[in-house]
Amino acid sequence: MIGFYNYTVLFTLFGTMSGLLGIMETCKGNIEVGIICLMISGFFDMFDGMVARTKKNRTEF
Repeated sequence: MIGFYNYTVLFTLFGTMSGLLGIMETCKGNIEVGIICLMISGFFDMFDGMVARTKKNRTEF
């Protein structure tokens, strides 16, 4: 369903957006901001799997 986001999808979305922002900022020359964004992206990625496993009606794929 388009437009429906549960909490598991939000972790993935925030991680992806933070990673892309970090890469863009690093390419522009803002190394410090890029590193911070990539660290935030890693944080979201680290907890993404744990949060997704808490969802009851998930598929095995």
